[in-house]
Amino acid sequence: RGTVMPAQGSSFTNHPGIVDFKGNSYFFYHNGALPGGGGFTRSVAVEKFSYNADGTIPTITMTTAGAPQAGTLDPYVRQEAETIAWGSGIETESSSEGGMNVSWIEDGDYIKVKGVAFGTGASSFTARVASGTSGGRVELHLDSTTGPTVGTCTVSGTGGWQTWSTVSCPVTGATGTHDLYLRFAGGSGYLFNMNWWQFTTNQPAFSSTAVAQHSGYCLDDPNQSTADGTQYRQYTCGGGEEQRFDFHPVLGVADTYTLVNRYSGKCLDVRGVSTDDGAAVHQWTCHGGTNQQFTLRQVAANDYQLVAVHSGKCVDVSGISTAVGALVHQWTCDSASALATKKNQVWRLTGKS
Repeated sequence: RGTVMPAQGSSFTNHPGIVDFKGNSYFFYHNGALPGGGGFTRSVAVEKFSYNADGTIPTITMTTAGAPQAGTLDPYVRQEAETIAWGSGIETESSSEGGMNVSWIEDGDYIKVKGVAFGTGASSFTARVASGTSGGRVELHLDSTTGPTVGTCTVSGTGGWQTWSTVSCPVTGATGTHDLYLRFAGGSGYLFNMNWWQFTTNQPAFSSTAVAQHSGYCLDDPNQSTADGTQYRQYTCGGGEEQRFDFHPVLGVADTYTLVNRYSGKCLDVRGVSTDDGAAVHQWTCHGGTNQQFTLRQVAANDYQLVAVHSGKCVDVSGISTAVGALVHQWTCDSASALATKKNQVWRLTGKS
């Protein structure tokens, strides 16, 4: 009923749509507000809004700022090159590797990516590129095109605009959360295309026991077993190698590790790649699968939930038991508020600095 959005933004139409995402509502439309824009040369825009108390849509006014960022961006997983908050000079096209790639890149063009969460720091940058000429460079800047340079990757000619190659370069000084600018540099004419990019973290490996905070007992390989399929338990902490784990970082994934038992040499594993509550947490020959990868979700100083990457569920002492020998499985992760009093998913990792 009534006008949802007034005629604004140098366009006679806006072709709107509504998307609900992460508990919020967003109004997508297009306008001609960008330089050179008009009624037939429109670009996409978005505003965040809340419904009226009676469930109707309020009148929404166009802004130049747009919607706030829904969350930080993880640079340690592969990001498509067309993940863009703002771009200058570049275009996109279909990629021979599937999806889209950024194309028609010339000297001085750039891509801005907002709110990139580097955490404790990145150590390298990798990009998938193709060039029918002699290539160019990708300069990595923080917060503006002239901001601190944290890395520069050289791109050579690959023999074709869809002949793809992977390049990497070291990164220093990328910590905390920043806007990331990929600034492209080189000679005259078109330089190269880019399909995707990814940073790797400099998170170190470490060794630690894992002590359940509801019971004070250690995550334990029962009876110093070396057999695949041995389900883990909590047990009185004794300092043996069967209670110590080497945490190896998973390249390209923030705060995520494989846990290798010092005694058996086997990896902590969710049985059968199950996503069910109650699936056993046991040991298995290391194979690098996501059911052997665990993200450390910090609760307090050295206290963490261990979240299985494949399922999103937490390593949990069954039944909140405080008994010696209680078995360990995966279970839906408790909320932050529940963890204040319920700690059978909270593990103290004293070896993590």
